[in-house]
Amino acid sequence: MVYDSGYLDGVDTRQAPIRTGVIALPDLDSEITLLITPSNDYARNAGFGLPLEFGSIDVLQRDQQTENSLSAAIIAILAGFAIFNFTLWLARGQQLGLLMLSLISVTAGGHMLTSTTMLYNFFPETPIWVGSTWGWLTFLLGSPAGIIFF
Repeated sequence: MVYDSGYLDGVDTRQAPIRTGVIALPDLDSEITLLITPSNDYARNAGFGLPLEFGSIDVLQRDQQTENSLSAAIIAILAGFAIFNFTLWLARGQQLGLLMLSLISVTAGGHMLTSTTMLYNFFPETPIWVGSTWGWLTFLLGSPAGIIFF
């Protein structure tokens, strides 16, 4: 089994889709040769962003599911926290701190979509540049909100 981080389908590596699933290799003889060719172009992650993982498909899928479940739970908690603080902001006379805390929660959850594999699980054909842009956008919106809040 191998962890697939995507492939290049043309000359522009920014358009490469990211695939984050577990790939089951066919049941082969006891000895095989596996040729792996990483991309060493001008993309954000030249080569492999993470090491390849080999193992039983059950273990790899369970590990991936555990990571996805934990990420989804954290994102849901941040979304609930953001909604709660936004509601307080509306109810308590527009205190700026509550609005900034809500914005920090939204941007932290949004950034977690791209720093984990969640975005690519929901939209597997998403190009690299979309994830990179979304990650920077949430970071650049959350940083001023954090500065204003603190």
